[in-house]
Amino acid sequence: MKIRAQHAFASSGSRPAFRNERALGAGDDWLLAVVDAGLIGVVCIAPYFFGGRHDLGRLAFVAFVALAAAAWFVRQALRPATTWKDTAAFGLLLFAVGLLVLQIVPLPAAWMHWLAPRNAELLPLWRPNGGSDGSLGLWSTVSLVPHETTKALAMLLAYSLLFIVVVQRIDDVGDARRVLRWVAVSAVLMALFGLIQYFTSNGRYFWFYEHPFRRTDVSVCGSFMNRNHFANFLVLGVGPLVSWLLESVRKNSLEKTNRRIASPGPMPASPLILGTALAVVSFAILLSLSRGGTLALLTAVVIIGLTCAYGRLFDAKHLSIFVGMAVVVLGLLSLYGYDQVSLRLNTLTHGSLDAIDHHQGRRTIWKANVAAFRHGGLAGAGAGSHRMVYPVHLSESLPGEYTHAENGYLQIATETGVVGLTLLLSGLGLCLAWCLTSVRRARSELEQLCCVAVCAGLAASVIHSVVDFVWYIPACMSVTIVLAACAIRLAQIVQCEAQETNNSHRSANIRLAGLRWLTAMTVTASGVWIVCTYIGPAGASVHWERFQRVSVANNDLSRQTLANLVANRSDAATTDRDRAAMLQAMMRHLERAVAWDPKFAAARLELATCQLREFERRQRAAANSMDVAQIRDAALVSQFKSEAELKSWLVRAFGKDCELLAAALSNAHAGLAQSPLDGDGYLLLAELCFIEGAGRNQVEAYLEQGLRVRPHDGDLLFEVGKQALVDGDMERAIELWKKCFKDPGPHQLKIVYLLAGRYPAPLVTEIFQPEWHTLPQIWARYLEQRQPQDLAHLLAYARNVTDRQVHEKTDIQPDTIWLQQALMYRDVKQPEAELVCLERAYQCNPRDFEVRYALGQSLLQAERLGEAEPHFRWCMARRPENKNISAALRQISEARQANFEPRNATEPDIARAWAR
Repeated sequence: MKIRAQHAFASSGSRPAFRNERALGAGDDWLLAVVDAGLIGVVCIAPYFFGGRHDLGRLAFVAFVALAAAAWFVRQALRPATTWKDTAAFGLLLFAVGLLVLQIVPLPAAWMHWLAPRNAELLPLWRPNGGSDGSLGLWSTVSLVPHETTKALAMLLAYSLLFIVVVQRIDDVGDARRVLRWVAVSAVLMALFGLIQYFTSNGRYFWFYEHPFRRTDVSVCGSFMNRNHFANFLVLGVGPLVSWLLESVRKNSLEKTNRRIASPGPMPASPLILGTALAVVSFAILLSLSRGGTLALLTAVVIIGLTCAYGRLFDAKHLSIFVGMAVVVLGLLSLYGYDQVSLRLNTLTHGSLDAIDHHQGRRTIWKANVAAFRHGGLAGAGAGSHRMVYPVHLSESLPGEYTHAENGYLQIATETGVVGLTLLLSGLGLCLAWCLTSVRRARSELEQLCCVAVCAGLAASVIHSVVDFVWYIPACMSVTIVLAACAIRLAQIVQCEAQETNNSHRSANIRLAGLRWLTAMTVTASGVWIVCTYIGPAGASVHWERFQRVSVANNDLSRQTLANLVANRSDAATTDRDRAAMLQAMMRHLERAVAWDPKFAAARLELATCQLREFERRQRAAANSMDVAQIRDAALVSQFKSEAELKSWLVRAFGKDCELLAAALSNAHAGLAQSPLDGDGYLLLAELCFIEGAGRNQVEAYLEQGLRVRPHDGDLLFEVGKQALVDGDMERAIELWKKCFKDPGPHQLKIVYLLAGRYPAPLVTEIFQPEWHTLPQIWARYLEQRQPQDLAHLLAYARNVTDRQVHEKTDIQPDTIWLQQALMYRDVKQPEAELVCLERAYQCNPRDFEVRYALGQSLLQAERLGEAEPHFRWCMARRPENKNISAALRQISEARQANFEPRNATEPDIARAWAR
């Protein structure tokens, strides 16, 4: 591999005085210590901020990088002569930065058609000729999420500065060894922290931080939100650990060989400590239950074996050490976690994608990303756009949201197009060339050991990225970049040695001494911009997570309220005051998040939704109670002459509460301006655009735009169907509702509430084919009508669904299905069938309280007292405060006494009866 000539900047002039040299030396050492401290912070400290997945963690990471970069370039500017280690990778980084800049700058329409032809197709309302109805302006950037792309640009600059600083910092193989040892120490510390946190877990990160959706007692995850990323971070440290261990063992062996008299004694401390550390890291990787991490670990082990064999670094003694460590790891697993690990990893040995990806989530998201890449043009959809763009290309809906593509290559292709993918493959080719050069030409044992560490980590990262998005986690990516920088320096060092060239490189005098200071100031300014870019998002992320915690509780309340409404039950448990308090808390957190980061699109749209809910909540208690849809319809029918006249009517009718509607509309516009692929934003515009004097055509245009970018969104499909129902197009409404009914969500119960009980049950079941997610609610609606033919049909339909679902792996357990069907039989007074269903539910899960209690009630009603009593006593032991259980046991006791006691029985007769 041809390495570019290395240039040097040297200031002209005479040699400085000795005092100045001594002062410069002190400052030079101090700045170098700052550089090393910044790099140690990147490798060892920043990962504890949730691996950098949290914006607060990204802020910590870029701050360490900015500090190290500024210190390094200022140090270089202060020195009388400096060297610059060049590599072709710097050109790739420059092209990558230029690509992201191109994605966020406004471009002419001709350029947009060439670089991102999909944008015009997806966003008809954002074209100048998109029609007067609902036109939202002109979308002129390649990126469909410009704010997220700006943040991605800042992160890319941070990665670039980290790579440059590490490359320049490594002067010889000793420096490379020192950096690799930082990686090894960081992996060991993270493994220890992860294991301690897991075995003493209370479910919270660091024992005090409660994440809205993650827990630390499920698997070993350390400070990472995802166990796969935790495992990847540890795997990157396995190579450096093995290298360090081999160096220590070989050093001790050489010392013993050089001694004339062998002195048997205790095993040296260094190999023992390093071997224990390697065993701990391996144990933590396996106990994370990450299949991708285990695959990466196997890759690293294979590469370590091959490179060591090529360099003849292994002998029988070394092999026995690693076999011993493997035995220790298996012993630890046998004490704890063996069954979990083996059950989790067995799917890797099946050789079937169905075993690994049972629900086909990964394959579905991969197909969507392939389609997005094909339609993305040269420049893609914009860095950071995956979460918004992949739903456009889904062939079917998916449960939940995939923030990333579960494949680093596909996500980069989706977000940066053909150009970005080409740059990625070129970078991987350079890494391969560096690794091959260093392995083939390494002469000293230390160089060979460093090659082992670097090649193992880079290979593991490349393989793991096939099934996960580890490159999008700053803690994992930063270590990968450090390994890549070590790879290029090792390649340069061994090539220079092969050519018998002095590694210090000759310096060329350049008269433009100010160029070094210009470079230092540019790098420092870039670092300041990077840090400032993440200060706002970091502050916003704190309030966003607080909002998410409240939102989870509020969603549970909302689902229960809607279920109660469908079943015609009272809502005494969830009072309006409770919901009002939650809404106020969510609005407060979202307002603070938006104050920190005004371009936070998701927070803007969620705030608009909360403001809309708050308005409707207040309206429910008002004298002229109207929801937003009714207000919109009234405004459209009234045909006000001007927007001012409309606003005057709103103020007279609803007072200051209408300010909430205006604020919600403003936030919806602001959110869509940063994220035009968010279907919820167009749904909000369709509900609120009447405030701007929009007509029904604009409402329909917004809904159609929403469907274009979110063709499988259940809530959006329900609202468009509802609008079609209002317009009298029942056929289109049914078509849209059929499309979304299979997807779980609030829209299912809304459809049930609108249709069930108003149309014959056979028609509803034929159209929607409901399953046990919605069957109980449908049953409750038809039970109100008490139409025998509808109830009989639903019972027969439920039996068929039960027979099918209890034999399938679904998110509803079989005992729950049998229990639900038993309750249906109880409603229509069929105790024999009810008892049969409850007995089957008990067979499926004999430790379920609801099943045992219902079975006890059914047996008691059937006067099978001896069989009912054990179930009630089991329930009483678990919920002794339940008065219904104690009443049932009392009833059983009284019934037994009545059966055993004759009317005129004498006292001895009673005694004999009780004795029996």
